[in-house]
Amino acid sequence: MDILVTPASDPASYRLTDLLGRAAGEIQRFSRLGYYVRPEPGSALDGMPRGMFPTLDDAMAAIAGRAKGTCQLGGEQHCDIAQGVHDGGETEEAAEMCQPRAI
Repeated sequence: MDILVTPASDPASYRLTDLLGRAAGEIQRFSRLGYYVRPEPGSALDGMPRGMFPTLDDAMAAIAGRAKGTCQLGGEQHCDIAQGVHDGGETEEAAEMCQPRAI
């Protein structure tokens, strides 16, 4: 199943949905500690081991593996994230986010 990652209203969170728009969970950023995936009960990610991921790409790779599909950034705000609007400052990781990709 393919999963889309889109910014949530909280600048440190991303919503996870499948391609049919069903909630799959969320990713939360904990400052420099990394990213935490919180699966939605009953979703394709339900039962995913919880843990801290050092980068958003690492979290997305784990999500893709669990869902047996792809995990990609989606939505119109995709490039705003890459320019640092969502995370509060441009980083090398953020600069690469605007490039279309699927993990």
